[in-house]
Amino acid sequence: MAEHEAIDNGFGLRMDPASGMLLARRPPLTPSIARMPQLDATRIASRSITRRDALCAFGASLATLGLASASTSAAAQGYPERPLKMLVAYPPAGATDILARLIGQKLGDKLAQSVVIDNRPGAGSTLGMDIAARLPADGHNLFLSAVTTQAIASYLYPNTKADLARDFVPVSLIANAPHMLIVN
Repeated sequence: MAEHEAIDNGFGLRMDPASGMLLARRPPLTPSIARMPQLDATRIASRSITRRDALCAFGASLATLGLASASTSAAAQGYPERPLKMLVAYPPAGATDILARLIGQKLGDKLAQSVVIDNRPGAGSTLGMDIAARLPADGHNLFLSAVTTQAIASYLYPNTKADLARDFVPVSLIANAPHMLIVN
């Protein structure tokens, strides 16, 4: 073996004894790579951008920006048109009600619109869910409840008219409530 010949370790790496550096083994050219056409200067020169192409691209970008700004200004003018209503399926002063009031205050500040908290407890929170399902779906009505309670209640109370999957669109997970099993 020559003095400066690289030593292959069998893992695709080889060490150059002169520098002590590890070098990756270059993979052999596959037939498809070997047949790829090489670029030459004449082909590159023929693909230069013309003034017409540049003006078309500039016009398209201006049109896109104009449409985007028009849609955001139209959306900003329309929502919220009136106070928001957050229906809570639990009694006042409970954990869910306190959470709703905190979220309602921050949401109202952010949207510059008031948020009214409407507590509708009863029937294992299915009463509130049924009322919320009958409210207009215009984005001004929100429903705050525990997913687990609503999912279980639909099986415990067969007369429930509302269906979580059909009547509601989830917006955000806002809290995680741990449960404990305690033995005395």
